[in-house]
Amino acid sequence: MDENMKDTEIQETEMQDKPDEAAEAAVSAPINTESEAPANEEAPGKETQTTEAEPDGNAEPEQSEEQQPAQAAPRRRRRTRGQRDEADVVSESANYMGAYYDVQRADVAYQKELKGIQDIIDNNTRVSRTGEGEYQYMVAMMTANDEVREGNDPNNLRAVRVYAVQVLPNGAGYGTLRLMFDGDDFTAYSNIVRNEEDSDSDMLRRQRRYTNHAPMSKFQCVPIKIVYPEPDENGYVGLPTVICSRAFAMEKQQDKFFFGDTPLAKVGSHGPAYIMSVDNNGVRVEFMGIETRITRGQLTSRHLVTDATEYYKPGMAIDVAIRELEVDKENRTIQIRLSGVMREVQLGLVKNVKSIDLSTKPHELAEVVVVTQNHYIVRLISWGIIGIIAKDNVRPKVPLAVRDHVFMEITGVNEKYNRVIGNCYKV
Repeated sequence: MDENMKDTEIQETEMQDKPDEAAEAAVSAPINTESEAPANEEAPGKETQTTEAEPDGNAEPEQSEEQQPAQAAPRRRRRTRGQRDEADVVSESANYMGAYYDVQRADVAYQKELKGIQDIIDNNTRVSRTGEGEYQYMVAMMTANDEVREGNDPNNLRAVRVYAVQVLPNGAGYGTLRLMFDGDDFTAYSNIVRNEEDSDSDMLRRQRRYTNHAPMSKFQCVPIKIVYPEPDENGYVGLPTVICSRAFAMEKQQDKFFFGDTPLAKVGSHGPAYIMSVDNNGVRVEFMGIETRITRGQLTSRHLVTDATEYYKPGMAIDVAIRELEVDKENRTIQIRLSGVMREVQLGLVKNVKSIDLSTKPHELAEVVVVTQNHYIVRLISWGIIGIIAKDNVRPKVPLAVRDHVFMEITGVNEKYNRVIGNCYKV
């Protein structure tokens, strides 16, 4: 046996005795790319060495230098893109700074909303044609308005438009489609009176002024038709607009509650009234298909409302009862007065002043809540209602401040606003 073969056997024996050191040496040893040869050919002047497999099958065939990796890192398995489930609608292309945006989910929601609106249109068309079934409605929230001018002249209006989004049922939020209303339709039952000298532009300006105070107001409506925009130069068609009518929905509700053979509304009937607009002296609400006003004194008897804008906002729902009602079916007119105070009495939240017997000279503990120039406004703690005391009727005659407690003697009642008046002693 020549010396070269002896050296080879010695090296193989050392590698088998120290496998860890041998692997480390194999990694750190540089690769001589000049001596590379195809895997099935021998390099000139080189002998090819082979390693027989161990009996237990743990040894693997030796790779050629061309196939060996430059670093001894674990080989990663190649990721395979599996088929997406229909419920998995998150788009990886929407990855931005580590966050994912549900782009496709929004598209799915838009398609679902569009189908629901089309179903309402089909149902209402069938009911109108056959007279069978009931109309279906949507709840919308106003988001914007604009006006159409002739020649960009602000004094020559041609139309007022109101925009809204659908309030999705079951607390699912808001829709993505734009709902559009004509100003005449939106304010058809808003008591905007036209004088003889008023022009069409004057009426439109009043409509615009009214709708300027109605953003975020909620109301019932019916979808009429779906209008798609013209495709752009690339053939893309944007989101459609849904033409709606608020007046039609209000008329059908009026037929149901007031003008039908068996009207549902009567004095004492109650329900939610949705606030359309607010000013200092009260709110305008939509209730059972009509729009009417509630003064601040009828909103509540549990605290004194000096400015309705501090407590109430468009879109809020307040529980009210019908205090007065007069219906003329022949002329389709309704005279109605609503009261949140009356509803509080119905629910037993406050004392009904009609039940107070003044002959017993009742006294009640009260707390000062407002101080005016001539009066102290107090809240009777056990009854939960408002009382009014003239400053001259305080004993002893000392000034009172907010949160002071007094013992109030009831000397009179105001049944309309469910309040009491009287004298007091400072506690």
